[in-house]
Amino acid sequence: KTKLKDAVLIQLLNSELAFSFFNYIFIGEQIKGEEKKAIIAHEEVHVKQKHSIDLLLFEVLRILFWFNPLIYMYQRKIANIHEFIADSEAVKENKTAYYENLLAQVFQTKNVSFINPFFKKSLIKKRIIMLNKTKSKQLNLMKYALLIPMIVGMLFYTSCSEDVVKDNSVEVSKNLERYTVTLE
Repeated sequence: KTKLKDAVLIQLLNSELAFSFFNYIFIGEQIKGEEKKAIIAHEEVHVKQKHSIDLLLFEVLRILFWFNPLIYMYQRKIANIHEFIADSEAVKENKTAYYENLLAQVFQTKNVSFINPFFKKSLIKKRIIMLNKTKSKQLNLMKYALLIPMIVGMLFYTSCSEDVVKDNSVEVSKNLERYTVTLE
């Protein structure tokens, strides 16, 4: 065991695994040098942002709502988002070394759904793509914010109809045609 700033680093004997769970970072002793630094930086983000709580919450939801397929999808999406967040924070030091580290790893992890594994075959391509994406500008967010009231206004405008009462008849104008109904 080694105490870090926000976590406890635990060396796994005869292993190349790397993952975090709450305030513990587990890393195999066979991982060396720059790879180890990059993995620890990545896992520290998981620890600081308490991603284990989210993952445990989804495990409880899976137990309670085992019949709902959306829970499984959301859990997978949240795990991916956690990886993207951790990558974006960890890559700030040396981007190219981080890419090389992701691509050079031997993927030998067990699939445990409530831990944050560093190596995951299906995520590597997505993680590299997300590292290269630029953040959306505030102007783009404002466009979406203005779009919603405009759509609501258009729906309100097109759904309004006009009712006019004259004597014992009702005149309804709808779609540019006039219908007169006489009430008796």
